[in-house]
Amino acid sequence: MYPQKGVIRVGSDADVVIWDPNFSKIISAATHKHQTDFNIFEGMKVYGRAEKTFSRGELVWDGQNFLNQGKGKFIKRGTFGYTYRRHPAWTATNDPNNFKVDRSSTTTSDAKGA
Repeated sequence: MYPQKGVIRVGSDADVVIWDPNFSKIISAATHKHQTDFNIFEGMKVYGRAEKTFSRGELVWDGQNFLNQGKGKFIKRGTFGYTYRRHPAWTATNDPNNFKVDRSSTTTSDAKGA
């Protein structure tokens, strides 16, 4: 996605988050914008929050409310990436069929134990 994303310069998307690392709060379902009555993290103290978020140069989160929704732009990327390109090699290396146990010969103690 670089250089359209991940850098602040002319021609890039101007996606920026202004982060407050000193903010803290206790998570509660009562204060979320979700329509559920529970949260698996209920009572957990967390730190930091996005004060403002800009997408393509437009303010989309003002710290309290979502604004200008639907202004995003789809960026076509290739499927998966470096990690998944290596997957076939990992699979072949770790295939149990490559680690066969030779059972062609048995000893007398093996026969008695069976």
